[in-house]
Amino acid sequence: MRETKTITTPVGKHKVVIYTYLLGGEKRAFISVDPVEAQKIAIETLIVSIDGSDKDIMGVMDQMHGKDYDFIFNEIAKVIDDSSYSDKKKE
Repeated sequence: MRETKTITTPVGKHKVVIYTYLLGGEKRAFISVDPVEAQKIAIETLIVSIDGSDKDIMGVMDQMHGKDYDFIFNEIAKVIDDSSYSDKKKE
């Protein structure tokens, strides 16, 4: 089972579970897509659940406060930018 991390958004206090690293095939999915599509793929790939539900992740994200959306995406970007979560765990 892949390692996850729970984060809490600053405004809505949503509990968001994300994977802490990408699999090889997931990394390939980002290579040849435009930035908007890459962001959607990242959200759908790395978010396990929001407030305990894995249903309609994009729809839930679209309805969040902008600061919460940015917070979650910044955490996802850390995973994409070579797993700073995994590096911290090793230290």
